[in-house]
Amino acid sequence: MKKNLTFLTGIVILITILVAAGCGSSEKKNSPAEEGIDPVEVGLDSKTVTIYLKDTVIGESMHLLMYHEKNSDCGVIDNLQTVVYREDIIVFKKADNSQIKKVDTIRLVEEKVKVFNVVNSMDRGLYALEIDSDAPEDTIVKYVIEFAINKDTSYIIDPYLRIPKQQ
Repeated sequence: MKKNLTFLTGIVILITILVAAGCGSSEKKNSPAEEGIDPVEVGLDSKTVTIYLKDTVIGESMHLLMYHEKNSDCGVIDNLQTVVYREDIIVFKKADNSQIKKVDTIRLVEEKVKVFNVVNSMDRGLYALEIDSDAPEDTIVKYVIEFAINKDTSYIIDPYLRIPKQQ
């Protein structure tokens, strides 16, 4: 039984990697006006990045499935890399069928420079951050998400933010 479980866990991880590799890049989109799209169709302004969170169990351990906007086909487990720009707002929301009750905190792994500020997340989602206007360009930053499934247990996952050079 244990060999089967290990084998199945390997298959799940392999499938996750293949699905993630098939996803398009998360490069910053042009503004609705530049794309010729009516802003009503876009829904959120170009300075907002939405990340959906869903709990998932692999083997016997809890993991976090994350994806941008509503593209659940391109979900990444635990180590999503999100492209953001200075003054962007990142909103973390619960995905459909997610058991996550709340995000306790989001913080940098190494807080050498200020990269983001926590903003009021009321009516936005579980948590919201604003990328600082002085955040370093051309860098990848590892951060930690502490989230709770129930009131007794919390989990920690550490994905990445990528801040490219400003044009």
